[in-house]
Amino acid sequence: MEKIQTAEAPTAETIWAILREVAASQEETAKQMKEINNRVFLGAVAGVIVKEDVREYALDKGLYLVEPSGQTFTITSPHSKPKAW
Repeated sequence: MEKIQTAEAPTAETIWAILREVAASQEETAKQMKEINNRVFLGAVAGVIVKEDVREYALDKGLYLVEPSGQTFTITSPHSKPKAW
């Protein structure tokens, strides 16, 4: 949204233009939130070196574990159902 600065009082036309811009912005945000609300987010812990206690804690809490394995990565599934947000 463009910031408008003036020494004079804004006109009704200027105020309505700003309100239309804000309303359009809110509609776009609402569309984006609807898309996000239809998704499930899963968590993961990633590290080059992961200590065993951190590894077990993450897996026990329903998080995936991402660790390097040669030239690729290994993804370990949680011990139970993955934690979803």
